[in-house]
Amino acid sequence: VAFALVFASLLVKCVFLISLNGGVYLPAPYQALLLLFAVLIQIAIGTQWLITSPPRVDNVVVPMTGTAISSRYHLLLSAGDLSSLNPTIPLCHTSFSDLLLSLIYVVFLIVFVSILAIKSRGIRDNYREATYIGLSVAGAIPIWLGWTLCGLAVADRHRDACLAFGLVATSSTVFLVMFMPKGRQLAAMGKEGLYVEDREERFSSLSRTGSGYS
Repeated sequence: VAFALVFASLLVKCVFLISLNGGVYLPAPYQALLLLFAVLIQIAIGTQWLITSPPRVDNVVVPMTGTAISSRYHLLLSAGDLSSLNPTIPLCHTSFSDLLLSLIYVVFLIVFVSILAIKSRGIRDNYREATYIGLSVAGAIPIWLGWTLCGLAVADRHRDACLAFGLVATSSTVFLVMFMPKGRQLAAMGKEGLYVEDREERFSSLSRTGSGYS
């Protein structure tokens, strides 16, 4: 749900900028409803997943008799685990592949936001915020590839750390990149309270709709 909230917000912002460039202003209640319905889809997916596959803990017994172990888990034992004769390792029943499958909708949001950001890269409204939306998605894609590959490579007990790193890194990257237009605006604002670029381009072909949002 957290991933869906991040990228659904970028989706709503991108739709708002595209409609604004076309001369249509989307009111705040419409944007809120669009964000709500986009996040509700992921909530419905997660709810269905929890109903059909409730979370539980599997206590995996590791025999120390030298016999082969048939387990779907990638175990990594420590010295503390081997203190007893037949150590029992508590692991989450939900596999990492199931977790990745639950994020298919988020991947769809990333792809859709990327397409909209490429389509709206030339929009100058709101200090070229559409360009920064594309940059934030471009920064999030390598992070996603990194934490998913690490989660597939490490032992089961460390996969939650990979997911946590992916969530924190993604949200931090999007947060920092999306605040860059505001910093650039404050740094380059002239005496009239406008960008120099805005004063020069306010009558350009992309601004003839007269939105006045910038």
